[in-house]
Amino acid sequence: MPDFFGIIRHMKNLIYQNKILSIVVVILVAVGLYFIATGQDDVVKVANKAQNTPTTTSTQTTANKAATPSKTAVLNDGRCGLKVTYPVENSRVNFPLKVTGVIDNRSASKLGCAWNEINARAGTAQLFYFSGGVWQSNGIPVNILTSAGGTASTSAFSVNIDFLNAAVGLRSGAPMKITFIEQNSSVLRSLDMFDYYIYMK
Repeated sequence: MPDFFGIIRHMKNLIYQNKILSIVVVILVAVGLYFIATGQDDVVKVANKAQNTPTTTSTQTTANKAATPSKTAVLNDGRCGLKVTYPVENSRVNFPLKVTGVIDNRSASKLGCAWNEINARAGTAQLFYFSGGVWQSNGIPVNILTSAGGTASTSAFSVNIDFLNAAVGLRSGAPMKITFIEQNSSVLRSLDMFDYYIYMK
C-alpha cells in the first residue's frame, strides 16, 4: 500500500523548494533590474556630460584657453623684439584703437629671435573677438608701420584698428586679442607671432 503520508511530505518539500527557488529567482531579477537601471543612469549621465562638453579640436582648445588669459601673462619684454606700449595688456579699450609700441632687436641673441622689419613695415596686426565659443576675426590684417625702416636698432611702430560693435553686439568685458605676425622675408624660417589680449570697454 502506498505511503500517502510520505507522498504528501515529498510534495510539501517540492512546493517548499519551488517557493525558495522562486524567491531566489525574483531576488536575482530584481537585483539585475536595479543594476541595469543604475547602469543606464550612468550612461545617461556620461552622455549628457559628453553633450555639454565642447569638442576639443586643436583650434578650439587654443581658443578656449585664450578666452581667459592669465593676468600674469603680460609681455614686459615684448616678443622677439616687438613690445606693445599701448594699450596695456588685459586692459579694457575703446575703438577706434591706436596700438603703439617699439621694435628693439638689440637683445636678439639673448632672446634667440628677432622681429623682422622691411621697408618701414614690421608685419601685420589683426583683431579677433571671442563669441559663440570661438575666436572670430574682425576684417583683415592691418600693416604694422614703423618709423625707422629697418635702418636703426630700435624703431617705434603704430597700428590703427577699428571695430564696429553695433554689428556684433559684444558686451563690456568681452575678451579680444590682437594677433601680431612679423613681416615676411626671404629668410627660411617660421614667422614670429603672438597674441596680445584686451577686453571690450
